[in-house]
Amino acid sequence: MDNHSSHISKETRAYLATRPNRFKYVLTPVHGSWLNIVETLFGKMTRTFL
Repeated sequence: MDNHSSHISKETRAYLATRPNRFKYVLTPVHGSWLNIVETLFGKMTRTFL
């Protein structure tokens, strides 16, 4: 899951809590130094290919 508001809402967490051991949750960080590298790469690809 990413940090979108619908993924971390109380309702979503309550629903997922009713299904224990069915999902493994890995939340992405809100910010990280490696994200800048990825964003730069995709920006360059967008400018180059489009």
